Amino acid sequence: MKKTPLIIAFSSLVLLTACGGRTKPSQTDVDSTALTAPADGPRSADGDLQRESSVTLGGHQYTISIHRYADKSLSTVKDELGQEFYDNSVEIRIQRDGSSFYSKTFTKEAFLNHLSATDRTSTILLGMAFDAERSEANTLCFGAQIGQPGIESGPAFTVLIPTNGSAVSILRDTIQDTSGSEPEGD
Repeated sequence: MKKTPLIIAFSSLVLLTACGGRTKPSQTDVDSTALTAPADGPRSADGDLQRESSVTLGGHQYTISIHRYADKSLSTVKDELGQEFYDNSVEIRIQRDGSSFYSKTFTKEAFLNHLSATDRTSTILLGMAFDAERSEANTLCFGAQIGQPGIESGPAFTVLIPTNGSAVSILRDTIQDTSGSEPEGD
């Protein structure tokens, strides 16, 4: 019987030593992203995105396809953690009444005249979307967003594609919708 208290005392000492004397787990209030090492080489900021819209304007049926993808042929951008990201390209294809009407691949370069020196080197083309509410019979309207990878905020633009085939216009969007009412993934 004298061995039982000795075994219990020894077992308790081993348990306390193994657990470091802690009675509850510790918490660390450090942002885990700050501890993440940069990835090996550039990566895509967002996955590929493919969208299709249809609209009737001025008696014509338009089908709009938008494809955003990480373009490995473009310059890369580093975020504030030093992680390197590919810039995106956005391909827009428009059919009018079933026939090819417009096709162009947009990159950040199309918006350079409207960007600051910092934005030119530290941002990517986040994406583009068809804006049916602002489109009309003479003009198809698209929204475009430039920003830092992962942050998804930055200067917004309006891209106007005339339905008569004249030159495309790119304007800084002064009525940028930041309400968050758009579905995620835009």
